[in-house]
Amino acid sequence: MHHTLGLTLVRLKQSEAALEELRRAAELEPEHSRYAYVYAVAPDSAGRRDEALSLLKQNLQRHPTDRETLAALISFYRQAGNAANALDYAQRLQRLEPSDRGLAALLDALRREAR
Repeated sequence: MHHTLGLTLVRLKQSEAALEELRRAAELEPEHSRYAYVYAVAPDSAGRRDEALSLLKQNLQRHPTDRETLAALISFYRQAGNAANALDYAQRLQRLEPSDRGLAALLDALRREAR
């Protein structure tokens, strides 16, 4: 219920209320990595990238194979100009998806950027 309400509030552009509902959903049902992922990316939309990164890392500790969380960490770190951290998370994702050609290309690009 909190997750759905949070998403509805996001669509209504009520970001603080939405964030609170998404937080409640993530806390009440920690077994659902999707809830924690959605809650984690919300602060980035409000310009609070450090908070988003911290929440994503927490979710990854609980759900180390969550592909969405890994992808968000890759994206956020790359956008922040931190190719080394993005590369670390991309390598983790590659271990989960070794045959993904798009990911292989991303790894090559991140290796170049990290130099």
